[in-house]
Amino acid sequence: MVVSLSATAGKQTPGECIDLNSAHIMPIHVKLALATVLWAGTPTIGRFLAHYEAPELITFGRFIVASIFLFIVASKNGNLLSRIQLRDIPLYIALGLTGICLHNVLMFWGLEYADATRGSIIMGFISIMVAVMEFVFFGIRLSKNALIGITIGFIGLAIVVSEGNFGTLFSGKVGFGDLLLLGSAAGWAIYSVISRPVLDRVSPIDLTAFACITGTVLLIPLLLRDPGVAAQMLVDPMAVGLIVTSGLFATGFGYIWYYEGVKIVGSVGTVMYVNLIPIVGVVIAGIALHEIPSMAATLGGACVVAGVILVNKQNTT
Repeated sequence: MVVSLSATAGKQTPGECIDLNSAHIMPIHVKLALATVLWAGTPTIGRFLAHYEAPELITFGRFIVASIFLFIVASKNGNLLSRIQLRDIPLYIALGLTGICLHNVLMFWGLEYADATRGSIIMGFISIMVAVMEFVFFGIRLSKNALIGITIGFIGLAIVVSEGNFGTLFSGKVGFGDLLLLGSAAGWAIYSVISRPVLDRVSPIDLTAFACITGTVLLIPLLLRDPGVAAQMLVDPMAVGLIVTSGLFATGFGYIWYYEGVKIVGSVGTVMYVNLIPIVGVVIAGIALHEIPSMAATLGGACVVAGVILVNKQNTT
């Protein structure tokens, strides 16, 4: 899960219950480094579980764990359900559909066809998508550096999905896995943008808890597609371990550590770790899956990272 820094940095809203006093237990930079690794490792986890061909089941397992964890944490500041406002229910449904269902199901589905290296690079493109959408829907001005970053990022993405042959983009021969991953990235970008207005009155952790719970409920009908796969996964210790780790640590603790970082070291210090996610993802895929990035993936990935850094620089100034 990648957080939209521009929409949330520095906000302090009702219901916020992040325990900043826990910083003495583990230094904040250690937490941010761990969060980076956990988020960056998600495409690799997707590749490990790809042979099950059950993206909706993987997503459900991941977010039922995350929902329970975030519900408990958010409820430390009072009954979480009592803080739901009826006017926000359609928004939570939209957030659950885009940020939980669409983003995760398409990501895990796409990783059945594309390697984790490509997944990491394409997921890194989310920040650029968010900047473009915020400009289109909210009229947020883009600085010169941000415009340059968006341009470089799009060039890098084109290099990655075309494997350096731009002709394939015009002939419609983009890989199916890449298209699914792009849809996944767009899902999280939409989630980030539509959550922006409500963050003035709902705490980030409450919002995420509501979105996770809603998205998890919306996934239940999809679980009937192939119940036999669920039985296979439940007796596979590695599958269960990866799903629980992803839900509890990447989505649960990772999210809380991110906002601790924003509050303790500021948005600029925190976003440095976010910028590293595509790079760390490629490294993890290389170590765990023995994936070797192609020249096109290396060049395109470098362009995407450079573009993300330029865009995020605007969001933290």
